[in-house]
Amino acid sequence: MVIHGVRQGLVSSGSVKELLAGRSEKEMYEAGKRMGRTLKDSALVERRLDVTRSENFKAASQILEDQGWGVFTMNDSRMVIVDSFLPPAVIHGYLEGALSVNLKRVETAEDVIVLESMSVLARRKAHRVVA
Repeated sequence: MVIHGVRQGLVSSGSVKELLAGRSEKEMYEAGKRMGRTLKDSALVERRLDVTRSENFKAASQILEDQGWGVFTMNDSRMVIVDSFLPPAVIHGYLEGALSVNLKRVETAEDVIVLESMSVLARRKAHRVVA
């Protein structure tokens, strides 16, 4: 089925896990980056939405939420994804590829993905006072 110019099909999370079995974190991250270009291109063509602009990040996350990728919460510097359909490394790469931003994944003990904008992290470092 083609929806908004993108061929889509139904795949269970178990099938996705099987496809990703044996892949390294780096391989999953790189695959996610390549996959992210799909959102960037389809949003621009079908919705006239440039998801690389920060004011459109929430709209991009809503598109993914509507497609069952997880539940996204965003603020100026952080993205939190719960109930993710894909492993953290794939989501990390996907969002970097789609949004054209550098993100740092914050390790958590919970089943949640936390990504921070590298530009915000760089500003925080610049503002630290060295004693």
